Amino acid sequence: MVNRYFKDKRASLLVLSMLMTSYGFLCMTKYCFSAAMVFIVDEGYMTKFETGMIAAAFWAMYAATQLFGGVFADKFKPENLITVALLGSGVINLAIFFCYDNYTLTIILWSLNAALQIGGWPASFKIVSSMVHESQRSKGTVVLSMMSPAGVFASYVVAACVGRWQQNFVISSVGSFLLMIVWVISTRRTARQVVEETVVTAVSTSESDSNVPKIKFFRLAITSGLVFLILLSFFRAFITQIQTLIPTMINESYESVAPSFATVLSFVVLICNAIGPMFASKLANVLKNEMFANAVLFSVMIPMACVTLLLGRVNYWFIIGATACIVLCASATSYFAMTLASMVYIKWGVGATVAGIVNSAAAFGIVGANSLLTLIADKFGWHTTLITITVLVILSAFLSFVGTPIWKKFKNLELH
Repeated sequence: MVNRYFKDKRASLLVLSMLMTSYGFLCMTKYCFSAAMVFIVDEGYMTKFETGMIAAAFWAMYAATQLFGGVFADKFKPENLITVALLGSGVINLAIFFCYDNYTLTIILWSLNAALQIGGWPASFKIVSSMVHESQRSKGTVVLSMMSPAGVFASYVVAACVGRWQQNFVISSVGSFLLMIVWVISTRRTARQVVEETVVTAVSTSESDSNVPKIKFFRLAITSGLVFLILLSFFRAFITQIQTLIPTMINESYESVAPSFATVLSFVVLICNAIGPMFASKLANVLKNEMFANAVLFSVMIPMACVTLLLGRVNYWFIIGATACIVLCASATSYFAMTLASMVYIKWGVGATVAGIVNSAAAFGIVGANSLLTLIADKFGWHTTLITITVLVILSAFLSFVGTPIWKKFKNLELH
């Protein structure tokens, strides 16, 4: 395996800064429909289920392609995958602005946008975890983990500020094109600072590495309990998506709350989502086992989930506060399960591959939330929706405790 990394701190910092900006913006563009949902539904332009299906189509395609994106990021230059993602986002968002009134075409285009972002997360993870200067990797992983929730927050700010929800796509398109240009320039200017060296990994297939134990990826996945990370990422993403429903839920459950104010209220939840990774990075100094950290965080979420069941019977600030705590803890579990856990696999040469798989599971969780939660809300009401969330929180806590000893044993394994 060829390991590429920066020895020059200034070049590394430049690429790292541009990567954070680009990835954060990409995350913002993914939530154009979700952020505008309360306005679209309130205007009667679409139903909650229809907007949910548009978002679900995006995340279904995104989830499927992430499985390949992780492999590509490990085998090829991850910088190129970021370029493709930015270019694709710019083209598709511009196209949707001109044909948003065609429901079928919008679903097709939004799904294509997801496919073009095949390497967004795994490529970003690869660059931060193994390419940037060693002194920048620790803080870089924390900031990178914050970019996704920060992007979600930014999408809601844009949705609340623009005159019409369709303008979200113009902003996304122009921003993507500009960032792509700056990204390409930055990576080309620093290309000479990249050092390449060949290293031996436990999954190497070279005959010359016959003295190194060969471990197939499937066996590695079984030994590590990767299935627990996959399931937890799926459930966590499903749970976290309650943040996209908060404006509509509060607006419909409390007559005194207008759509615009409901969106402002949701900012509290979105801010908690953004600072989750920072909270998790501090907690990681105490809880060294990523699986046990998930168990603790999901356990804390259980009483908060029960509070949300009082929707409509208590002041909406109690609901906002409880949901904010749930999203804060869920965002923190993302840092443990998607970032720190994936870094454990780097020494086996499959860090980005695992990052892609786990991110794919999270994307499938978003698909489930956008399709099932909106359907449940439409057909059975918000209380049934919140009961569903509560059950998933309890199940996630149980799985985390079961997977803790397996993960502990895996972390103690050595390459030899």
